[in-house]
Order: sequence, then C-alpha cells, then structure tokens
Amino acid sequence: GSSRPGVRIGLVCMMRDPPALRTWLRHYADTLRVERFYILADDSPGLVDALRRSPHASRIEASESSGEKRHYHRLKDRQAAHISEAIPRAREAGLTHLLHVDDDEIVYCHEGTPSLHAFLASHMAAEDLHMRNLEALAPPSAAGGDDTDPFASCYAFRHTPRDYCAYINGKSFG
Repeated sequence: GSSRPGVRIGLVCMMRDPPALRTWLRHYADTLRVERFYILADDSPGLVDALRRSPHASRIEASESSGEKRHYHRLKDRQAAHISEAIPRAREAGLTHLLHVDDDEIVYCHEGTPSLHAFLASHMAAEDLHMRNLEALAPPSAAGGDDTDPFASCYAFRHTPRDYCAYINGKSFG
C-alpha cells in the first residue's frame, strides 16, 4: 500500500528490449510503490512472457506491438496511443496518479518515497505535475549491450540540461 492515504500510483511505459528489466520493475514496484504497470512491449519478442514470469506479474497489464520500423513519429504515435488507452484503465483501477517513464529511466526520490507520496497527496487536484530530470552517466560497458545493469553501475549525473546527451524535458505525473 501507499505511505499516504489516497495516493495510488500507476506507471505507463512502452518498452523495447529494456536494459535491466528486473532492476527497473523492482525499483518502481517496491521503492516507488507503483500499484499497476501498463506496458506495451514494442517489437520485443519474449518480453511479455518475461513480464508474466516476474515477481510483480499480478501488477502488470502487458500488450504487444510488432512489425513496426523504428520511425520516430510512428513510435511517438504508438506511445501516445498507449498512454491514452492506459488512462481510463488507471482511473477504473482507482489510481490517482499515472507516471510515464521509459524503460531506461528511474525516478529517484532523494527525500524518500514517503516524501513523494506526501507531495502527490498535497497536489491531488493537479492535472499534470512535472519533475526535473537528471542524466545518469554509466561506464561504457553498461551502455554497450553487455549484461551490466546500467542502473546499478551509474557513477554520476549531469544536472545541467544544456549538457545532456538526450532528453531534457522532465517527467510527468498526470
């Protein structure tokens, strides 16, 4: 259950060959206390089966899409459609907040999960809450496709968006 009355978090994600699925699921399920995962396995054979075998399978609604080329705008369209489909299911499940993250992103609460839940509880009427993101730096072997867990091997963070190599727009709770 949640550390704050009334706060119930869901997570929506489109995954393609996630770099460290066990770490990612464990973090969101156990640390952030996500109650429900809405995951679209995008052209990732075997991923839905892996999700169904995970210790958190009872919290996961997984579906598959395949045969799609890695075209940015079509990818964004599939992602937006997946989020739009998850919103009514999350409401029906009684969730109060839906977090959208990618499979290579971890939300870290430096003041702890109870602080995050307290913040969310105090902003229940907000339609969208935005978190600033940091970019993690992992050793080259972690990014090179070997079995190293990039979440566990991260050694530093970039905190100035102009220095980021990728996404700078933050993360959204809706």
